[in-house]
Amino acid sequence: MSTCRAPLLARALFLALLFGTAVIGATLAGTGLPGGAVYAATDAKAKPIPNRRCLKCHNDPDDKTSERDDGSIINIYIDAKQFKRSVHGEQNCVGCHNSIKKSKHEQPLPKSIGCVECHMNTWKSQQGSDNPRYKRLDVVLAQIDSYMDSVHARPNLMDQSKTNATCYDCHDAHNVGTVGSAARAEYRRHNPDVCGRCHSQQKEKYLTSVHGRPRLPAAAQATAAAGGEHPGAGLGLIASAHARGDDETGQAEVETADAPASDAMNAAVCSDCHTPHNIDSPEKDPVKLMITENCGGCHQKQLRTYQASYHGQVIRAGYAHTAKCYNCHGSHGVMDVDDPASKVHPNNRLETCRQCHENAPEGFLGFHAHGDADDFEHYPDMWIAKRFMELLIIGVFAFFWTHMLLWIYREWRDRKQGKGPQHDPSKPEEVYFRRFSPGWRITHVVLAVAVMTLVLTGTTVLFSGQGWAQYVLNLLGGPKVTAMMHRVAAITFIAIFFGHLLVVTWNIVRAKGKFQWLGPTSMVPTWQDIKDIGRMFKWFFGLAPRPNFDRWSYWEKFDYWAPFWGMTIIGFSGLMLWFPTVTASFLPGRVFNIATIVHAEEAILAAVFLFTVHYFNVHFRPDKFPMDIVMATGAVPLSEFKHEHGLEYERLKASGELEKYLVKPPSERATRVGRKVTGWLIIIGLILAALVLNGYIAQLAGH
Repeated sequence: MSTCRAPLLARALFLALLFGTAVIGATLAGTGLPGGAVYAATDAKAKPIPNRRCLKCHNDPDDKTSERDDGSIINIYIDAKQFKRSVHGEQNCVGCHNSIKKSKHEQPLPKSIGCVECHMNTWKSQQGSDNPRYKRLDVVLAQIDSYMDSVHARPNLMDQSKTNATCYDCHDAHNVGTVGSAARAEYRRHNPDVCGRCHSQQKEKYLTSVHGRPRLPAAAQATAAAGGEHPGAGLGLIASAHARGDDETGQAEVETADAPASDAMNAAVCSDCHTPHNIDSPEKDPVKLMITENCGGCHQKQLRTYQASYHGQVIRAGYAHTAKCYNCHGSHGVMDVDDPASKVHPNNRLETCRQCHENAPEGFLGFHAHGDADDFEHYPDMWIAKRFMELLIIGVFAFFWTHMLLWIYREWRDRKQGKGPQHDPSKPEEVYFRRFSPGWRITHVVLAVAVMTLVLTGTTVLFSGQGWAQYVLNLLGGPKVTAMMHRVAAITFIAIFFGHLLVVTWNIVRAKGKFQWLGPTSMVPTWQDIKDIGRMFKWFFGLAPRPNFDRWSYWEKFDYWAPFWGMTIIGFSGLMLWFPTVTASFLPGRVFNIATIVHAEEAILAAVFLFTVHYFNVHFRPDKFPMDIVMATGAVPLSEFKHEHGLEYERLKASGELEKYLVKPPSERATRVGRKVTGWLIIIGLILAALVLNGYIAQLAGH
């Protein structure tokens, strides 16, 4: 009986095993896992290959390189001590080299390193953590974002399966130092060698430049200066790092022979100019602007003086079409100014200027590209011009703003006492006095628009580093369009100015010798004007009655003659800057520096004076507030005219000429239009005054 049961038992066991296998297979199929998933899970639970196993081969000082099938030699040596000190020192080798499953791996090793993914995952896992090891992860993520937008992260044009440069193409992942560490300093030291592996031509030029020479041994510096090739050309990132044999402190055992370490470390490297992560083509405007700004990281004074020029003002506004640092000094091959090979050496400077200013004469050589108006020792003419204009601005506003404040006080007191013209809206005046003909009123409006355009377009460039100025420049269409508008407005102003002189000259000629140069209707200042100023100040302090004036008061004469001064200073300096080639044909180049100073300072003086003092005299004093529309309608109430110009009223009445100036009140339509035009001019002027004052004060504060 036992003999019969044995085959039956064997059959039962076989069927059970078959059934169990089927169940397991169905389960696996239901979960969608491939058959190899079991082994993958098993591998995942296994401990990673320890670093000591990797370093057993890669830390062998007698076996630092390996030859590939194509005959190329690669470095396989990892300094264990150096790696331990790096920021990755606690990481497993296979954490980055994640394609390795066995210590004896395939050769050459496939690249499967994801620096970006690893750092992003670490950043996500450390949110809210106060672990000091990860305190710079936010910075790293910002650098990753910059890198991903850079030219290095884009596909290679020759092989789209590759990026132009990966993280580990630039960084030695086995020796990434912390901020301030010797490894970080050493990485900076060899930054040109890293970049030079792809940009060899730029590197060779750089090593002959004033920036690159300090990084070479003394003998190589002399060779490079003579135009020869230095002995260290082509030294790669990893090879250069390990050929020096760093000791345990992280310091290289041997510094570059005969070259002081401080000079080599302070000299500019590729990443100082191009930035390390958001690097892009230097043909793009944002990169041009960035490189120019980066020059100022080392050359701060030069950047400040450059930004004071028209070239720098445009760059500071965010436009790149004017001359930049490297346009004049060169880029990778920049030389000291005394070097005969320098683009700004006296023998070469004129040709450099002619890159933009075709046919520039020798007068250009006298221009101080980095002239400093605060440096009397080296630029006394600029210093004197600047101080003169500053004293003029202070003097003018000290007098007229004091004059303005005292006038407000006195008219306020007089109005409280019932003095001055009393306007009764319920009884409008029926008789007006005509002061200005239509021709003068139209001329005044055109002149006002031209001046406002000049102020807006000029000060936005002058204060181009400030946000409001950049916004206005963009709104106007950029510096090129703004410059065109500025010049059209300047031509309009000049045309009105000289047109007025022609009319005045014609009136004098037509008078046939009867014109009274110092008469009551003349704009020529007289001794009476000096007396009127004294009497006005007495009235301010309540020591005398308000003085009477004839056709023109002393402040109206000042307003008239101010454009003559402005035309001389602003006009001629503007023409010099507009036509530099013509100017330099007759005058030394340093006049451009003087012209730039006086043009800007006088423009500030004129703008602020017009929109504060002139507006007050005409519109804002208590007797006139909120506006005077006489320049819009041409006429003023007779009672107001008698109060303002009592001497002219009495003179015209005595001569019998008064009647021909008396007119009917302006129509409601004319008054309404006059108020709108005047109101808008006042509002625009006040906005411009605020912008100019804000820009000037910020400039004085050094912003």
